Amino acid sequence: GLMSQSLTAQGTTDASTSVSDNGAGTRAVSGYTVNFGTLPKGTVAFVGANADLDAGSDITVEAIEDIEFDALVGSAGAGGIGVGAAIGILNLSSNVEAFIDTNAVLKAGVAGDVKVSVVFDENLSGQAYAGALGGLAALGAQVLVFNDHSSQRAHINDDVQITQAASV
Repeated sequence: GLMSQSLTAQGTTDASTSVSDNGAGTRAVSGYTVNFGTLPKGTVAFVGANADLDAGSDITVEAIEDIEFDALVGSAGAGGIGVGAAIGILNLSSNVEAFIDTNAVLKAGVAGDVKVSVVFDENLSGQAYAGALGGLAALGAQVLVFNDHSSQRAHINDDVQITQAASV
């Protein structure tokens, strides 16, 4: 039977990316010359500009990123005047993108689908503790700040031709 064509890019918190075969029943696209040029930053899956892809079945372009972040910060202070402060700051800027680039020509099977998607799973958690003990005065504070400037995009660029597909 016909097999679907899949390209999956996966990223983890260590900022690494990979392109891998998407499990049983799929196979990597072969027989093409690939010139990557400048790759977009982040976790990215794409069909390159001017590519000619005849899959005979489904075509899936998917970028997946999973971020897990746990923070634990703490401090303690003691003395005549006790002061304690715990501060944690996370600045996150992740790019997750899946696309079919300009002038690509794709042909899925008669019943095949063309799917371009991203999955971004983010789990951020934190705990902050601060303590102060003082004979005259005591002051304690704790702060956690998460700044997330991540982007997720799935798109089909201009002048892409999908010559055969049941759905896009």
